Amino acid sequence: MYRIYFNKRKFSSHHRLYDVLNLIPGIGNNLILGLFRKLGVSVHVRIKDLDDARAKQATNMVANLCTFEDLTRLRLKILRFHRNVGTYRGIRLRQGLPRNGQRTHSNAKTPRTLRGKLF
Repeated sequence: MYRIYFNKRKFSSHHRLYDVLNLIPGIGNNLILGLFRKLGVSVHVRIKDLDDARAKQATNMVANLCTFEDLTRLRLKILRFHRNVGTYRGIRLRQGLPRNGQRTHSNAKTPRTLRGKLF
């Protein structure tokens, strides 16, 4: 049985490639359709129908994409930068207050509950 690996997960040959790519967080429908266009295969193709060259090309394309984990890591890096430099946004973040101009009189409960949980 032929298997393919995407995002550190193993998928068997009977899965559709579209469904497998759709399970990866951070990869949307338009990006998947663009990958199919570059590969030159149909949307309904199954993993067992791919030849070795196209399967390897698909795994390399997905490995080069910025997925959910990468985006989360980048977002936390930006927040740490603001906090360490001492920008207004970083000070509000450190205090656990809304940092984008929201009201604090009536609706600042959410940032207070998240205080200290981001880092």
